[in-house]
Amino acid sequence: MSCGIGDILRCVVYLFKDEVLPRIRDANAVGDKFDELREKLDNLNDKAKTMRRKVYPNEKKKGAAKWMFQVAQLQQQVVRRYPDILDRRPTGGNILSRYQAGREADKWLDKAKRQLNSVPDDVSSPEDRIVHCNMARNLVGIDSKVKKLKKFVKGPSMIMGICGMAGVGKATLVKKFNNDLYADFTSFVDQENRFPEQDFSECSNEEEKGRLLLFPEDHFDVVIFLDEEKTTSEDVIQQDIANRLGLALESKEVTSAAEAISKALESVKFLIIMVDLNYDDLDLKHLGIPHNGGSKVIFTTQKESVLNQICSTFSAQSDKMHLRCLEWPHAWRLFTEILQGTANERDASEIVKRCGGLPIALEAIANRMESKNHEQEWSRTLYFLEAKPKQIDELGRTVIKKLKQPYVRLKQDGSKTCFRYCALFPGKRGIKRDWLMQYWRGEGLTKDLDFGRITDLTEASLLERVCPKEEEDDDDDDDGNDFCRGRESHVDDDSSEEGYDKSDNDDGDEIYSIGGASGDDDEDNVKMHSMYRVFALFLTPNRNNHFVVQTHGDGAVPEDGDWKKVTRISLMMNDLKSMCEKITQCEKLQTLVLNGNNLHDIPPEIWYNMSYLKVLDLSSTAIEELPSEIERLKELVCLNLYKSKLKKLPEGLKHLKKLGFLNLGYTTRLEEIPHNVISSLEKLTVLIMYASYGAWDVDSSDGGVKLEELEKLRVLEELAITVEKEKVLKKLCETPQLAKITSQLLIRRCKGIHSFQLPQPIMSGLRLARVVDCYDLNLLEIGNPVRKGKTGGTQERKLELKGLPMANIKWWDNLSENMWLQSLTWLSITSCRGIKGQLIMGISTTKKRKVKIFGALRYFELHDLPELDRIYDHLLDFPSLRTFKVVQCPKLKALPFTEDGAKKLRRIYCEKCWWDELQGEGENLRNRLKHL
Repeated sequence: MSCGIGDILRCVVYLFKDEVLPRIRDANAVGDKFDELREKLDNLNDKAKTMRRKVYPNEKKKGAAKWMFQVAQLQQQVVRRYPDILDRRPTGGNILSRYQAGREADKWLDKAKRQLNSVPDDVSSPEDRIVHCNMARNLVGIDSKVKKLKKFVKGPSMIMGICGMAGVGKATLVKKFNNDLYADFTSFVDQENRFPEQDFSECSNEEEKGRLLLFPEDHFDVVIFLDEEKTTSEDVIQQDIANRLGLALESKEVTSAAEAISKALESVKFLIIMVDLNYDDLDLKHLGIPHNGGSKVIFTTQKESVLNQICSTFSAQSDKMHLRCLEWPHAWRLFTEILQGTANERDASEIVKRCGGLPIALEAIANRMESKNHEQEWSRTLYFLEAKPKQIDELGRTVIKKLKQPYVRLKQDGSKTCFRYCALFPGKRGIKRDWLMQYWRGEGLTKDLDFGRITDLTEASLLERVCPKEEEDDDDDDDGNDFCRGRESHVDDDSSEEGYDKSDNDDGDEIYSIGGASGDDDEDNVKMHSMYRVFALFLTPNRNNHFVVQTHGDGAVPEDGDWKKVTRISLMMNDLKSMCEKITQCEKLQTLVLNGNNLHDIPPEIWYNMSYLKVLDLSSTAIEELPSEIERLKELVCLNLYKSKLKKLPEGLKHLKKLGFLNLGYTTRLEEIPHNVISSLEKLTVLIMYASYGAWDVDSSDGGVKLEELEKLRVLEELAITVEKEKVLKKLCETPQLAKITSQLLIRRCKGIHSFQLPQPIMSGLRLARVVDCYDLNLLEIGNPVRKGKTGGTQERKLELKGLPMANIKWWDNLSENMWLQSLTWLSITSCRGIKGQLIMGISTTKKRKVKIFGALRYFELHDLPELDRIYDHLLDFPSLRTFKVVQCPKLKALPFTEDGAKKLRRIYCEKCWWDELQGEGENLRNRLKHL
């Protein structure tokens, strides 16, 4: 079949029209195609960002991860071929190259459109995987804590508990941490394409590769933040966790909901942050929170018991953080930053002190004073904060509302009343726990010594246990609270500089303390934070004016108010040198606290109108004599003369027939007690005469008070006594009625005593024993064979031996079974030159095994023991030891701790030359302790 030229031309024309011309047009339109491709890639990138931000890992079965990988792969292919594709269209080249580029663009456009059309449905959650939290703009003093949280999430522990009082900044801390994670997460989400730097070597399929692009290993798949409104109950917690996971709980029953939540979280690397968990018996596993590798839980609480309970039941390995109030530099900075330079510095400094480093209080007062420039306004605010907090509206709106939460949660109204009573005792060292309970009982707030009330208040953080310096945890040193540390028990820290105690020993009086290094004993003290004191006063009705509380003043007392209606007065540490006349008007007064004032005497007429007085605290005053008119206080139950300068007990004291608590501890000048005064106190339950009068006698030969007077006190429950005669000590130990209730025993300058066993087996309640300057003592046996059931359990005990130059000290056999010795928390041995070689010897055991002793010991002092060369025949663990003091012990060449022992040690007091010359195998231990 012939083909003409015309046919050929027609074929060429058709070919050009159908094939070549479209390709030329495609080549010329390549820019538009790349514009469209760039638009589609931008759309895909936006979809990918949304997916990274909102898709949770349990949605991966719906193809989200695979889709993510395919999108990233497409973007990588395009960028690799045309590096500038996302910024500008390709240009240049001949028609053929442009045509080829257009064909590639068509192929990639087709893939992009398919990806856009195949976005997995219903994979996005309503909220981001991490949600930003609103928080205060002023963040001071929490940086180190945030670092600890960041370290925690990378560590092996799964749970972190944060404990602290209301308003201390626990929520602020975890919000800051959450927002830091959010910032990191946002940076990850905004990355255009992580494909090039991602390592897929351990991935076997596209879904696994896509999951790495969605959920990188160094990020949490989901962070669930539950603020205090979402942690009010178990079902509320479960519902909010379910909401964040996009779960519809079919049942509100806790167990069923837990199963659904646990199943959803099993494949998720999660972080759950819960604020304000303050109810007991909460089990996170019961809520459905599983143990997942890499997953973490952080919670905050005001209650130590909740902290310990949640951590112990959820995981064997846990971290804990105690958040304390701001120390002075941080508190001042926070306050002045809000004020922005408008502060009256003198009054501002006092206000910051009154706020006690509590952030919420500092912010509230600073916001109030931000626009106040007049000195009178600052002085008025300081006065209101001290005496009339209801006048400060900002306190009621913020601080009181926050502080009220743990108070409202108290289950017993009696605990609330006892809490308000504690406002009478401000100060860094608070009040001894036993005294407080006696005062409660004296006022009729409790029937007996109620440790349960103390527990209720301390567990709610309404009261705090005062931590001796040797026990302070260095975990909190960087952000600890200088406001909460002091030196004097039941006397504010300022007493050491301005108050009476500064001169307490100026004239050479012997002052006995429980520890030479740490001063007075405040292990058993509790204190009320200064802002909780403000809160307690806030609760007191103004119209009744029941409380008058003014401390740290200049000797002046409040002028306003109806003093006839006042029932409780505290003027402690107020620099009073004479009694306030207004007190004589207080006809209904039940408690009077004058602790820490420089009072030398009390006018007799002061007692005439106080027929209702039940509690009188004259501790740490300069009072030398009580007037005989004290006999008029017929209702008096508690009389505290601790550390006063009292020289003689008044005869009229015997008429106080309701007196149940008499504290004469550390009255080192007390020399005269009239006969039959003490024996007349028929309702006396507690008599404290430790480091006090010691001239007891068993007959009348020496003129001292006969010990048998104590035997007449039929309801006496506790005795703290000082003994200076061997025959009295023997009589005490042979009198079960007294020996069993002896809690504190000071044996001082006791002549004629050659041997003694301490404690005597019958002294089951002995908590503090001190043997001092007994120069005739040849043998002192420490410990006894009585087992746990007969020694008062495992209560804390203290022992001090001092000035025993001849004594051979023998520690009782079978130390591991000696519960009295095992419960020692404080041990000091000073100037006992009879100790030679090994301190503890003579352990009877048929098997060679390491004996575990001193498991509870927290303070250990060895001083002036020139012949001591070791503690025991092997190194000991000392698992609880916080402070070790060794001075003038030249032959002791090695630390007594095992290589891995003394892990809680915080302080070592020693001579530098001794430290430098240490021998033994404890090089690693010494290196570990260098920073101390």
